Amino acid sequence: MSKVIRYHKESRIRSLLVVGIIAFLIYGCTEGQKERHLDEEWKEWIKKVDWTYSICIADREGENIQPIFSIRCPDDFYSYEDQPYWLSDREIAFLAHLGNKHGLWTVDEKGKLREILSLKGEGPLPPGGGPAIMAVSPDGKEIVLGTGEFKGGIWLWIINSKGTNLRKLKLKWKKGTTYGLSWSPDGKTIVWRIGSQKEGGNPMLEGGNLWAIDRDGKNLRELYSKGDIILNSSHASFNWSPDGRLVVFYPKRMAKRILAADVKTNEIKELVDESFFSGAKELTGRCQPAFSPDGKKIIFLRVRPTKRDIVLCEFDLEKKESRILNLLKGINMGTRRNISYSSDGEKIVLEFCNQEGFLNIVSLNSDGSGLKELTKDVKGSSWGHAWSPDGKKIAFFSGYVFLRKPKEKEK
Repeated sequence: MSKVIRYHKESRIRSLLVVGIIAFLIYGCTEGQKERHLDEEWKEWIKKVDWTYSICIADREGENIQPIFSIRCPDDFYSYEDQPYWLSDREIAFLAHLGNKHGLWTVDEKGKLREILSLKGEGPLPPGGGPAIMAVSPDGKEIVLGTGEFKGGIWLWIINSKGTNLRKLKLKWKKGTTYGLSWSPDGKTIVWRIGSQKEGGNPMLEGGNLWAIDRDGKNLRELYSKGDIILNSSHASFNWSPDGRLVVFYPKRMAKRILAADVKTNEIKELVDESFFSGAKELTGRCQPAFSPDGKKIIFLRVRPTKRDIVLCEFDLEKKESRILNLLKGINMGTRRNISYSSDGEKIVLEFCNQEGFLNIVSLNSDGSGLKELTKDVKGSSWGHAWSPDGKKIAFFSGYVFLRKPKEKEK
């Protein structure tokens, strides 16, 4: 009798296993069909898109937008940097793959292209991983390059903007990620974030420390060592006080404080304390705070994730008072990180992802009035705005870089 019972139990187990395997196969096939269907739908949609990637220039009012350099992508163009950099009022530098050439390039307002440095992963540059981030000195005479990759360590180099005198600024660290390269306004100091990224981890979610080095490669020092600075973009840069002494940043991603590191004394100062954020459910640390040109105020963004609103705030460092400049309703901040003043302090420019899924650049007056979408008529996304040295123009990238698939009207 026990053998019969055991036989029936084993039979039921075998039946359940067979049913389970069949169900798993059916589910896998169904999901696979869904995935293939989505892939095919995406491919068909992509065929309809004009994959043109451009570097554009506009005046500060968003008028007269001119693509000065355009190329078909993704086959022929890939930019490693998240923004263009002005060398002068007439020339812009950027890191990119153009065709099969990986290099540091410039383009002038007439669209004339110039290669500053070919990056083949050979010679003085780290093999297998050329520079992935850059920053331009305030006088436009030198460019600092850094590797942002985990494998191969961290390297810093400087080259003249004419393409001469490439030199090693710092020997490599054994591990980590280099992000946020930024040059002080007085041109004396370079700062960056080094993250302790684990191989296979997300460098934007791994906390890091703030480091600095003088322009001549001397006086390497760690300014902030708690390991919790997070930059939302691998190319997000730190913002400085006008005198080139303070670097402002958020500790932690959703921090309730705004700190500044003094590059001369290595002192960490609390510019905005937690009391200002009492009752605030969330503060975005994605978009780094920025000083006003006179150094008396800081602008920064708060986000209300439930309503997807962005609150543009201002903090008066002398009066220790804050106010809301503007409430940008119903938009998704996405992954952008740029917020800046014009050199005369009259305009504020920032970036966000609009409801169509495209990145957009907007401007406001410094008092929060006069909200204007500068790039609403540009096809695809617009991002990485950079002010020209004279403060009269804005350069930016444009193209089809998505946070989600755009609506039907953009097909």
